Amino acid sequence: MIEIPNRRSKTVSLSSLPLSYCSNVLPGRSVPEIEEGIDSVTLPIRERFGHPMAVGLWFPRSVVDELTGSPHRITLFAEMLGSRSLPCYTLNAFPYGDFHGKRVKEQVYLPDWSQPGRMFYTARCAEILAAFLPDGGEGSISTVPLGFKGANKDPDFEHSCICELLATAVGLDRLSRETGKLIRLAIEPEPLCVLETTAEALAFFERLWWAAERAKVGAIARTHLGLC
Repeated sequence: MIEIPNRRSKTVSLSSLPLSYCSNVLPGRSVPEIEEGIDSVTLPIRERFGHPMAVGLWFPRSVVDELTGSPHRITLFAEMLGSRSLPCYTLNAFPYGDFHGKRVKEQVYLPDWSQPGRMFYTARCAEILAAFLPDGGEGSISTVPLGFKGANKDPDFEHSCICELLATAVGLDRLSRETGKLIRLAIEPEPLCVLETTAEALAFFERLWWAAERAKVGAIARTHLGLC
């Protein structure tokens, strides 16, 4: 739990959730690699921290395929986290492929949000996260800010991104109704990306909300789409 002093020198909580350690700084090309990183790095960090701690997980496409190959595999991974007293409330679904290869750079932004592959990958991440959350729990998934600013794009790039994001929000709404778990997709502005600045993010979300209202999914979009 993060605490800050107030004017009366007391402490107030910014969140009821414990601090999370993000595992995307560790290689994780397979489920065994991720488990090894949790045991060799995350758990020792928690012991040094001396307080309850959660883990923020990164699952590249290869791990998502491995986990969703059978619902039993997701259950086993959730049980592994539980046995280590490591809850998970958030996934990093920004890097789709190998985030620890010899060359990453602009490849980390592919597929971008104009491509259906990004939505399918994100939806599967949401299914996995829902299995980790407690009953009635809430979670978040961070994602690429549409794409790499310097890449060649079709004239309808933004329109395609908006369509894919709204479809993702509808899918998250359906998942929420089926599981009772509320998951929000958080777009993460970053240098050299389509959404890089505060002004760019705000302008895009104005257009996104307008499109959502036109598609009659305004409430769903505002519930499930936001900023990291």
